[in-house]
Amino acid sequence: MEIQMTQWYSERLGREMPVKRYGQAGKPCLVIPSQNGNCHDFEGFGMVEACSPFIESGRLQLFCVDAIDAETWSCE
Repeated sequence: MEIQMTQWYSERLGREMPVKRYGQAGKPCLVIPSQNGNCHDFEGFGMVEACSPFIESGRLQLFCVDAIDAETWSCE
């Protein structure tokens, strides 16, 4: 399975945001982590492994992003 770690510049936030991509073909799926999570959580919780048959067959691509909860509703 191809895994690529990259960054995307957010004009709204004024900074680079990490994006972790799994797979190189197939339907794109945006993965938003749970509260205060990051782009590595989906893999860490075993979800990438669960999706691996679809990713490896070229039917699915996952794009995992970071949450900014610590700067918004989780911010004290």
